[in-house]
Amino acid sequence: MGFTSKIKVRDGTNILVLQYNDEESPSHVYRRPLNFNDDGSRWSLFAAVESKEKFGPFVQRGLDINFLPESLYIEGATVNNIDDYITIVGRAAVNWSVNNFFASNELQGLSSGTQFLLALELGYALNTPDKMTVNTVLKGDTGGIGGQISFNFVNLLAAHEIAFVFAHSGARWLISPGIRPNTDLYEIRYQWKINYKNKLEARIRFREDAERVMGAEKKRDDTDFFLRYTFKI
Repeated sequence: MGFTSKIKVRDGTNILVLQYNDEESPSHVYRRPLNFNDDGSRWSLFAAVESKEKFGPFVQRGLDINFLPESLYIEGATVNNIDDYITIVGRAAVNWSVNNFFASNELQGLSSGTQFLLALELGYALNTPDKMTVNTVLKGDTGGIGGQISFNFVNLLAAHEIAFVFAHSGARWLISPGIRPNTDLYEIRYQWKINYKNKLEARIRFREDAERVMGAEKKRDDTDFFLRYTFKI
């Protein structure tokens, strides 16, 4: 069995995480060609600076850095060509009241309390595996950008929320637990908080390869959805 551990140091809105990665069981979701066979890859570092204090329309600002030494196998795990894997991620969220956009008192009543939240997260991986290593068609460097933008209407008609999400994960963006590398994602989410004990949620999601993979005639795509009702006892 693998061994994992984390050491956290938190100071207000700043956080520092030092984690041990066993070769059989790393302490986070990582994608190939990240690999922890090399002794120099045992310890990795995550540092973040974040503020959720309201500043004008901004309700969140943050910056993250991931440092995974000697863990990126540029030409695959069978070739001993290893580099550090470093990513930088910035995030921000802004919030406005929707009421100001409605002219009539009747519409203002329907939208009472509704908020529009725009959230953006954008990351960049400094180092790169070869395109052949991550099975994309073209040669050379692979895309190192990962991020998402969401348009959220909160407290719509008092009890409803709806969000539109667009995300991209380049073929060398290897640390996202929710979005696989080399993927473009489009998603609609809906939530109805019926009352304290009852909630209805729905989602429809479309995913497509950002670049065509080797051996495929065209980009792969899939669509999935779920409908969930929650009742608290």
